[in-house]
Amino acid sequence: MLLMAVTPTIEQWAGGGFESRVLFSASSPDGAYRIDVLGRVAFPANDYIDPAGILTIDLWDSRTGKCLDRQFVELDELDDFTKPTILWESDGRVQVRNLDGDRLSATLNVHARELANGRRKA
Repeated sequence: MLLMAVTPTIEQWAGGGFESRVLFSASSPDGAYRIDVLGRVAFPANDYIDPAGILTIDLWDSRTGKCLDRQFVELDELDDFTKPTILWESDGRVQVRNLDGDRLSATLNVHARELANGRRKA
């Protein structure tokens, strides 16, 4: 019984399923920023065929190479990931919509690190 429970995790580990891989990338219209969506199987693996997954969405400054914001999104099945719609807003927010073709979205902010450090004035 225990062997049945741990087998999906062992198979994913052996096949590299727990390592993040780039699923999608997009640059802002002016080329100043980049969004990378990376995916990996959630640990421990819960299924042989369609394990749950975790997406890491990074917003990068293309000029400096610094990560400006990061969001994590869980998927019931990693294979549910679909090419998202990216909306680059003038106030520095970036909406990443329809990560699973339906409902999952994330909003990142070019100024997130500044806001977290209290350096940005309204």
